[in-house]
Amino acid sequence: MLEDVGIPVRLLTSEWRVYLDALEGCNRPAQADATRSPAECSYNLYRMGWVMDYPDAASMLATFRPGSRFQYTGWESAEYAELLDRALAEPDDALRADLYAQAERVILQDAVIVPLQYYDRTVLVKSGVRFDYPPFGPPSLQYWARGQD
Repeated sequence: MLEDVGIPVRLLTSEWRVYLDALEGCNRPAQADATRSPAECSYNLYRMGWVMDYPDAASMLATFRPGSRFQYTGWESAEYAELLDRALAEPDDALRADLYAQAERVILQDAVIVPLQYYDRTVLVKSGVRFDYPPFGPPSLQYWARGQD
């Protein structure tokens, strides 16, 4: 797809730890040589995923905050950080949701990430078994129960 628009592509694969070390070496100046240019890195585009672990937009958006241990992009924005700070301190749900939406727009306008996919879950459950699939995190047997026959 990228080659169709004139961007040469060379795919690389590696073990997970090697992959994370490469991301940290190019995108975390505090932990690496801050003089490295993108051309010196083994990649300029990479795939990373995240799954919400609690029901608040901060679960996703805080990963892009400067200083986050999950922030591999090298991107920083004072406006974004300020919006997150305000959202985290805002007790009103509607106002907090608006602040998170503004922060998300900053990420998308700066083209920091390209959302590519959304994970969906399909579950087959035998009749007579009640299973409430949790909206966040992995399923646990504590959610299974024998239903009425």
